[in-house]
This record gives sequence, C-alpha cells and structure tokens, in this order.
Amino acid sequence: MFEIFSIISGLIIILITAIFLIYNSKKKQVVHDKSSALFKNLSKEELLKARLDFYSRSPVLNYKNEKGLEEESTSNSPAMNVRENINNRDLQTLNKEEKNVEKNDEKKQVVYTKSSSSLKNPLKEELSKTSSEFHSRSLVFSNENEESLKEKSSSYSPTNVEENGNNEPHQKLNKKERSVEKNDNNKQQNVDNNLKKLKEFSKKSQQSNEISLRDSAKKSNINEVILKSFSSYSELPLPTIQPIKSIEEMLAWIPGYDDFCRSIAPRKKFSRKGSYAKTLVCHDMKGGYIEDRFIQGFGSDKCYRFQDWNYIDSFCYFSHNLVTIPPPCWTNAAHIHGVKSLGTFITEWQDGARACASIFSDISSVKRFAKILVEIACYYNFDGWLINIENDIIPSQVENLKKFIQILTKHLHDRIPDSEVIWYDSVLSTGQLKWQNKLCSENKVFFDLCDGIFLNYNWSIYDLQHSLFTSGEARKLDVYVGVDVFGRGCFGGGGWNSCKAMQVIREKKLSAAIFAPGWVMENHGEEEFTKNNKKFWELLAAYLYPHFLSELPFVTSFCQGYGAKVFVQGKMLQNKPWTNLSAQSFQPTFSNNLYQLGPKEGMQVDCIEFQTEEAYNGGGCLCIKGLAKPCEEQTRTVLRLFKTDIKLMESTNYSVEFTYKCSSDRVQLFLLVLLEDNPSYIVFNPSKAEIQSCSVSSTYAITNLQDSQYVFQEPLNNQTLTTNAEGIWLTRSYSFVAQKSCCLQEIRVILATGGIVDVDEKLPFKVLLGEIKVCLSNELHRSVSSAKNLQCHNLSSIRYESKQKLCFTLSWNISLSENEIFPKCFDIFCSGNITESNATLDDINFGCFIGRSYNNSYCVNELIVPLVCGTGVIITVQGVSELNTRQNYDECAQVLIKWP
Repeated sequence: MFEIFSIISGLIIILITAIFLIYNSKKKQVVHDKSSALFKNLSKEELLKARLDFYSRSPVLNYKNEKGLEEESTSNSPAMNVRENINNRDLQTLNKEEKNVEKNDEKKQVVYTKSSSSLKNPLKEELSKTSSEFHSRSLVFSNENEESLKEKSSSYSPTNVEENGNNEPHQKLNKKERSVEKNDNNKQQNVDNNLKKLKEFSKKSQQSNEISLRDSAKKSNINEVILKSFSSYSELPLPTIQPIKSIEEMLAWIPGYDDFCRSIAPRKKFSRKGSYAKTLVCHDMKGGYIEDRFIQGFGSDKCYRFQDWNYIDSFCYFSHNLVTIPPPCWTNAAHIHGVKSLGTFITEWQDGARACASIFSDISSVKRFAKILVEIACYYNFDGWLINIENDIIPSQVENLKKFIQILTKHLHDRIPDSEVIWYDSVLSTGQLKWQNKLCSENKVFFDLCDGIFLNYNWSIYDLQHSLFTSGEARKLDVYVGVDVFGRGCFGGGGWNSCKAMQVIREKKLSAAIFAPGWVMENHGEEEFTKNNKKFWELLAAYLYPHFLSELPFVTSFCQGYGAKVFVQGKMLQNKPWTNLSAQSFQPTFSNNLYQLGPKEGMQVDCIEFQTEEAYNGGGCLCIKGLAKPCEEQTRTVLRLFKTDIKLMESTNYSVEFTYKCSSDRVQLFLLVLLEDNPSYIVFNPSKAEIQSCSVSSTYAITNLQDSQYVFQEPLNNQTLTTNAEGIWLTRSYSFVAQKSCCLQEIRVILATGGIVDVDEKLPFKVLLGEIKVCLSNELHRSVSSAKNLQCHNLSSIRYESKQKLCFTLSWNISLSENEIFPKCFDIFCSGNITESNATLDDINFGCFIGRSYNNSYCVNELIVPLVCGTGVIITVQGVSELNTRQNYDECAQVLIKWP
C-alpha cells in the first residue's frame, strides 16, 4: 500500500513540474515577443538611442580594425544581463528598421551626421590617460583637437548618426560582439598600447567624421565636402605649441600628431669673412609661450618681435620646462636670415634631480633620451639644444651625463648639418651644482664633449681671461659669455648698459650670449617698443659682427612679421592687426646709412623707417621721407641697404625686380648693386618713359658717372603698375648677364633730384620701397608647387540670420614635380559656389582672404559666409614661392564645402 502511494505521489510531482516548466517557457516567449514588438514600433531616433544606451553601459570598447568593434568587459558587467535578452534576430530587425527610416529621410533630404561636439567616445578611460600625456604640447592631435576629443568622450548624439558605407564604427555596434575578458588589466597597459589605441581611434573618427570626400564630377581637382547637418557647431581652438613638461611626456612623444607646429623653412646660407666672435641670443620673456605660441599668428601688432638677425649667429628659445621646443615662427624667421634655432633641455630643483636620476640611471636610458631630443629637433626643424642642468647629479651618474652629451652631440651632427649643442655653466665634474662664471677644469669636461659653453652671468674680467686660457686658441670662439639684460649680478648692470659687458667680452675676443633682450618690452612697455628696441640694439651694434647672405635668390619686402593690415602685391587683403614672425622678410644690414653726392641742399632725408600703413607684400615696407629743395644742380642721396656675399657666375643670366612708390615726380629712384671687380657698379635706371614724364626730364639721368666703373641697365618693357587706394606701385624688371664670375657685395638705392628751378619752396616727398628681388632668370619661369591631396576635417556649422558660421581644418601634402619651385607658404581663399547657385554673380562672388599657412595645414575656426552663395563655398589653397611668385589660381588645390 505504501509503495503504491509513493508511486502516485511521484507522478503528481512530475506532472506539476512539467506544467510549471511549460507555463514558464510560454511566459518568457511572451516577454520576448513583446520586446521584439516594442523595438519594431520605435522610430529611428529611439532605436538608435536604445542601441547606444545599451552599448554605453559596456566598459572599454577598443577599435581593432576598420570592419568592426571588439568589446572588452568584465564578466559581471551589467550589460551582460541585457545582452541575453537581445538575440541576433532582434539586431537584424533593428538594422532593417534603420535602413527603412534612412530611405525615408533621404527622400526628405534630411541627412544626419556625426558631430564632433556630440559624439561619445567609448575610449574615455584610455583618452583621459593619453590626452594628458600627449595633448599638452598641441591643440591639434592627428587632425583632432583636444577639445573635440573631450567632447567625443562625453555623449553620443543619435540625431546626427548616419550609415555611410564602410569605415563607420558606430554603425556596426550591433555586428560584432565577442566574449568578455575575465581579467580587466586596462589600467596596467603601457604607453605604447595607449598610443596604438589612440591612433586607431583617431583614424576611425576621421573616417567617420561629419564630412565625406569624393572627386567632383563637375570640376576636376576639387574635393567635395558634404556638410550634412546644421544641428551642431563646435568652434575649433586655434593651434598652439607647448613645451614638454615631464619625462613621462618625453617618453610618450612621437612625431606626426602636431604638423601645425613644424617649421618647414630651410636655413639659408650666410657667410662672414674672417674669424669673428659669435653672438647667441637667448629669448626668455614672461615664461615663454605667450603670443608666439599661436602657430597661425596673433591678432595684435603689439607683440614682442626681433629683426636684427644679421647681428647674431644662434637664437635659443628658453623656458623653465623640461623640453622647450621653439615656436615655428621663431625658427622660420631665424632660418630666413641664416641663423640657427635652438631649443632648451633644462632640469632644476628637486623635480629636476629626480628626472636626472631617471634619465642617467643607465646607458640604455641615456641613449633613449638622447635619441628623443634628436628626433624632436629633426621633426620641428630646428638646429640644436641648450643643455641646462641646474641641480645636483648623483656622483655615480656623472659618467652617464657625459655620455648623454656626447651621444646627443654626435647624433645631432649626423642628422642636422651644422647643428650645435651648448652646455650651460652649472654642474661640475663631481656632479655638484656650482656655477663657475668661467671655463675651468671643473666644467671643461662637458665643454669638450659638445659645441660650446654658455657661461653664467656673474663673471669678472679675470674670469674672462681664465676662460680664454682654458679654451685655447682653437676653441675660444666656442665660449659664450653670458650677458643678463635684466642685470642680475652681470657686469655693467644690464639694461641700456649691456653694451659695457659686450665691450669687455669683445676685447677678450670671446663670444657672447645675450639673455632676455625682451627686457626692453617688459620694462618699457609696448607703445614705445619700436623706438626702444632700436635704441637697445644700436648701443650693441659696435660689438656685433654682421653676417651676409651668400646665396640666391635674394628677395625682400622689408616686412618685419607684423602689421596693421595684410597686403599682397599692393592690394589690401586683410584690415586688422596681426603678428606672425614667420612672415618676416629679409631685413636690411644697414640702419640709416646714407651719403649724398652733389649739393647737399638739394635733398634733405628726414627719416628712414619701417611703416605699416601700406605695403606691397606683407605687413609693411621701408619708408623714406624728406624734402627736395630748389637747386640748379643734381643731388643724389645713396642709401645703403644690404651687404651680401653672393657669387655671380660668368655668362649667366640674372633677373632684378624693384617695386616702389613715390609721392613726387621731382624724385626718381635708381637701384644700384656693388660688385667686387670692374665694372664696380650696375645701375638700374628708370625707363625713358618715366624720365620723359618728369617736369625736368633732362636732369634725371645720373650724369657725372660715365666711366668704366659703371654699367647702366634699362628696364624691360614689361613694367607692372599696381594701383590701390593710396596710389600706384611701380615694378621695374631688368635682365643682365654677368660678364665674368664675381661677387655681388652690396645693394643700394639712389634717390635723385633734378635741377628744380621752377619752384621756390621745399617739396616734401615720401618714397616707399616695396620689394627688391635678385635671382637667376630661369627661376622666374618655374611654376609654384601646389598643395597635394587637399582634405577638410572637423567641419561644423551653425546658421543665424542670413549667414552661417563654418569651422574646419585643412591639410595637404607638399611634393615637388619636375621644374617646380618649393612654396614658402600657402594663402587660403574662400569664394562662392557659383556652379550650383541660382543667385547672380554679383551676389555670390564674395572671394576673400582667410589666412596664410607656413606649413601643410590650416585651422579655420570662424568663417562667416552668406547663405546667398547657394549650396556651398570653395576653399582655395594657393602656393606662394620664396620669390613671391604665385601659383596660377585656376591650378590651385580646392575643396568644395556643400550643405543641404
């Protein structure tokens, strides 16, 4: 009986269990069906939001390749439970629904795009680590600025997501799901892995940006950029350069992520006859990296600037950061004048001691850090380093410090011709920090391993004598005696008395290092800076030894790298103040050096100065003001401008161009070049038409110079007149053949007045020298290389009233084809897209100058264009050569920015 009861009870339990399992299975299916039905009824925006919310709960996502996404998470991730409720069929349904919605949107011409201000970056943790390490040196990192990277790591914007073919990682979030990794070791990943992830992310983000590039079927050589949404606007910060502040940043540095910050100007060849002491200028002003940190220039004409380059041999940019990289504007200006540009490697205080203990810990570390400094100099195109160790060194590591200097100097010489490493007088051979103020046995060990020593400022005349004896005759010019313009313990007290220290140094025939000449602006302000700076350098001029340009082409527009406006070929393109030393042109060797021939009362020259009211090219020109007086005889004023050492080859054809503007027809201009042999002078005359147009034409020829020393050249027939609101720029062109090999030694300008007999009063005159050019004749016929592979990145826009504001970044490659000339810079222009607009030509032809780039990229952070230009604007990048010749406009690289 008991056995029968047990069997019946067992059957009942089995039956109840089966019923429960069947009921539970049906309940799950109902829930699943309801979930699927719910997804099917969602709009595109809701679908994407649901999908992105799901993935946003997952931990670190790594972009592994262009085809998909690999997800890494811990086993207890909250996303795991959700993932169990969504199978592949639901994800396929989501895809179908998205495609259907997208087709309907296309019919309505509604295009969605990912916005740089609203994308959410799943690499948030990785970027937070790497951006602090690498982005501190530049706002632009692989065509993505730091702000946009931060914005991308904050939130997704589902209204701006569009399926756009391949290379769209955010479209494929549903296509690749992999098993989770149980061990989360992300925090232990090394710097190389972080760099790899960031590089992959940058590449993916660029490919999935808000723009799509493709060749236009309507016009060749124009890339077409589609702006797909007006819903977001992200103003791009202007690119800047920053120092490297720690050894962690130094180890993490790699080339290629801040092309904005590179100089591309080659260093021109200069010569100095004889053996003269050298001059180094060390620029230390307000901690460094002030207005000059802005790569594309700064919107003021009151910034610190330097133009007396012919007086110095090396320029060092200094700051109290571990690695100081010279801003490219300083390197460009230095290279134009044949001056070396140096960075600074400095350690100081306790942080410096710890850094040195790490860097000099072993020979492998020494080689690693020396190699990094060499690579930095090569990448940014400067010429060496000042090594300033201002802390104690562990005695056992002094040998490694010596190895560091030796390896750095050797490898730098191998990579950069005529580069240099300068050691600062600080640490002794024992490792103790103790300034010697002279070259002596205690610091000579470092001097012997590099190219020179920068002595501390508290020296005496005895110290100079000791340094001269210790260096020996062969290397006395490698001893740079420090002159602190702020006068902190320096001989003479600095300031205006810095010339006293320079006098003593030169008497010992030693080189000099002038520290912090920015004292002129820091102590005496901006308003009178031009006058005060001129005074400071004129006081030093007697102790400075100029060097001279020794290669062609010779081109100058006299621009000092700043101005109230921007001029191109006499036309004003921009009417606002600016400073960019990259725009600096070759500056005169002589200052107010003139003499007169004939009656002195016939002409009075009151001033010769740089002025910015107008210019031919750049921001200013050389202005000569004076009075022409009544006189029966001819008066000639000869203005010495440039000392040169340029070799002219026999039977070679050379071209000369001279552009000027004169306010009075009573004064004529002649260009004169001085040669080393007979004929001693070549005089480039005005044209006969110019002479005939003058009131007293017969007296304008330079008369009493008819001897064997002079050769006279008439201008070619292709004279150019450029008219602007202020008058006419006249360009004279000449061609001559060198009769024998000789040296072009000097370039001068002659102002001549005829016999003014028909007036009784003094006649004021103003002459503007706009440009002087000497080159091989065939150089003028070479075309300028164009920007290659022009691309547009980081495009965003906002509409308001009848205008819209655009932000974007341009980048391109530079390569030379046969018989092309290398561009020194690129001018960026904007014009209306007339090909697809119904507006009239007058409405849309708003071509305007945007800016100028001295490398291969440019950031436009606020371009305001009228909506009347139809469906887009054309951005043109025009190459400009060292000769200031320009690429034909119809051959320039262009990109078309279009919008709905």
